[in-house]
Amino acid sequence: MEEFTPPSKEQIAFNEVWKRFIIEKRPAGMSEDNGCSWLTPEGNRCAVGWLIPSEMMKKLPCESNQYVRAAVVGRSSVAKYLRDTYSIDFLLGLESAHDTSAITSAKSPISQAVIPEVFAKSIEEKLRDLAANRGLEIPGKD
Repeated sequence: MEEFTPPSKEQIAFNEVWKRFIIEKRPAGMSEDNGCSWLTPEGNRCAVGWLIPSEMMKKLPCESNQYVRAAVVGRSSVAKYLRDTYSIDFLLGLESAHDTSAITSAKSPISQAVIPEVFAKSIEEKLRDLAANRGLEIPGKD
């Protein structure tokens, strides 16, 4: 009998991001100026935003659209939590997958209506690349 190995923190986090963007087809977490935001007024989150626990997210000021790269390397309690829980390379890989996918689908308010279709397809490709590079499994793949 094979010994069970629990999934890594990165795998659990990757599964969460995959679920939100690929399964549920949630839109990108983008601020009004098309910057990456871990929580928008509409409740959308960027890839790293889905890794922040709800209780911690509730303490963040709603009007502050935090830019993930600055937050990950910053001094806030959220940045410390993220760095203590995940590797910076993994966080920046998620951010890059999100931001480079969102850039092509969130340039104007008119394009917001197509984000679920365009964004989901684009980010799936980028998340698959990230998984391959980090030795992660694609959720639901048998």
